[in-house]
Amino acid sequence: MLSRARWLGAGVAFGAAASLWTERKVKMAAAKYQPAGLAGIAVEKARGWPGQVRAAIEEGRTTMRQRETELRQELDRVSRP
Repeated sequence: MLSRARWLGAGVAFGAAASLWTERKVKMAAAKYQPAGLAGIAVEKARGWPGQVRAAIEEGRTTMRQRETELRQELDRVSRP
């Protein structure tokens, strides 16, 4: 009988802990989608955007320079008799 009581107590404790954890996660998700939360997400994305654009432009320029060098080397090889 004591074993059943232990399992019952463990089940009650687990259920209570799972309930509190779920409640906390739901509240965090709800706060994220409230107007203030959405504004915060938008501000974070807007602040990161210029850096991403600069990185993309720099990567494009680097790739362009490398490809131009490759093409010039290939042209030199072809034009030499």
